[in-house]
Amino acid sequence: MTAQIIYLIEEAWNRYIANDVLDIHKIRPEVAHSWQRCRNLKVDPYGLSNPEIKGAELKERLNSSQHPSRSHVLSSTTFTASSRGPASR
Repeated sequence: MTAQIIYLIEEAWNRYIANDVLDIHKIRPEVAHSWQRCRNLKVDPYGLSNPEIKGAELKERLNSSQHPSRSHVLSSTTFTASSRGPASR
């Protein structure tokens, strides 16, 4: 990945986090859907909080999201955020 592509992705991520606007010309649809799922599941985009989500709240969040593998997730699964954005890897 070139520096320019990384810059464009990071710019699109920052715009999405700040304004809830997805620039589909700068990111792939899979990435856009992932960002939307994370927002819908209330994942901290900066990875600063590490909440443990279990039981009824987890089931409710999974059922309300469009995650393709939600039927395979058990109620004891814990979701956490560990990334600080697309350029932090």
